Amino acid sequence: MDFIQQLFHIYDNYKEPMLTNRRYSHSDLMLVLKKFDNSNVIKKNLLGTSVEYRQIFLYKIGSGKKKVLLWSQMHGDESTATSAFVDLFNFFEYSSNELFVKEKILQELTLYFIPMLNPDGAEKFIRFNAQGIDINRDAKSLQSPEAKILLKAVEDIKPDFAFNMHDQDYRWSVGGNDKVVALSFLAPAFDDAKTVDPTREKAINLLSGIIKLLSDYTESRITRYSDDYEPRSFGDTIAGRGISTILVEAGRWQNDLEKSYLRKLNFLVLLFAMSRIAENFIENDSRKYFETPYNGKFLFDLILRKVKLKINSTESIVDIAINREFHFDDNDRSSYYVSSVEAVGDLSPFYGIEEVSCENYSLHFPKYSDESLKLNYNELNSGVIREYLQNDILFLSLNDFSRLDKYVRYPINVIRNEFSLDEKLIISKPANFILKEEKITKYVIINGFLIDYNNINFESVNGLFL
Repeated sequence: MDFIQQLFHIYDNYKEPMLTNRRYSHSDLMLVLKKFDNSNVIKKNLLGTSVEYRQIFLYKIGSGKKKVLLWSQMHGDESTATSAFVDLFNFFEYSSNELFVKEKILQELTLYFIPMLNPDGAEKFIRFNAQGIDINRDAKSLQSPEAKILLKAVEDIKPDFAFNMHDQDYRWSVGGNDKVVALSFLAPAFDDAKTVDPTREKAINLLSGIIKLLSDYTESRITRYSDDYEPRSFGDTIAGRGISTILVEAGRWQNDLEKSYLRKLNFLVLLFAMSRIAENFIENDSRKYFETPYNGKFLFDLILRKVKLKINSTESIVDIAINREFHFDDNDRSSYYVSSVEAVGDLSPFYGIEEVSCENYSLHFPKYSDESLKLNYNELNSGVIREYLQNDILFLSLNDFSRLDKYVRYPINVIRNEFSLDEKLIISKPANFILKEEKITKYVIINGFLIDYNNINFESVNGLFL
């Protein structure tokens, strides 16, 4: 346990500086990993190629009798663990043995890593492979080359432990409360009865230790992933082969858009697990695992409570739920949000990650200005923004788009076709409107973000909008 506390503080020594964004391509990753080509610690072998002929490699570390197989990014848009793998490579390649754990792991374990199992999906940052197949639902029919590669690796290596690394939707709650899940774990079932045999029990006991470890680092925002048996998934399939299998799902931490903190926790979790396996010190105690709640309700990013809404002559008091989805421009690593109105009406059974009481506030729809924006970025300050907002203007039409830095998110939106200016709420359309008490503006919602009008400043809103 002490070495994990030390690693927590010196993690930046091993964090790969070339991977700062969540979205990167196969070629980006290969460029980073090239530095290990002549390593005496890390050995690389080609396993095969993807649908679009990108190479999938196996990286081998250590020489021990106990074998551990780890794979990441079988869903192309789930890159947190891939980055953590590279951080681990840096640890094994460059760290000294001052923590007395590295050499023990290398002596007792042989580690096999498959980073970025789905390089074609990673190229477009989507879940599926180039065939449109979810690789994690292809363990039975094996119609994708990537699934065949993974299963063959399992058959050839015959690991004692397997780690299936993922990112889950960040909107899951912890059990029945309104906390957002940081990490979710599972020792997958291998039959409908959810039988706990000795190999699954070993995974459960190891997870109990991991969950205890993480309590100090996650504010108890830890859950269990659903253990319903899914015969098409790799975790369930591999567990059924007598291999102690662990699923790790990274959720969300605060406003960490690039998931750097959860990447760090992935790094710590895997080193802790490796050390316990190497030392043959997995406590025979499953209580913490079974006491951990499942992923609970699905949260909304923002719920506005009890808003006065008038459409034509019909007046009502409603809750409004808004979500914000990550988007990436083609061939760009930087992510941004696009919002949508998800639900309107009585949303009392649901939680929002952020909730605001809007009692006595009425909803007003935005306007736009036809004048060209002559200001440059540095002149777009709070005073200028406030002038537009006073007139309910959330949009500007621009004649010269070349004046805009492509990745600057202006607090006044550029008018685009997908933004409806109809005076009604449209489900699945972006959330842009004003909340007023009588005639006084209280809040502005721009691209699904809530801005306090009385405390608006350029620094607080820059970076949030299209």
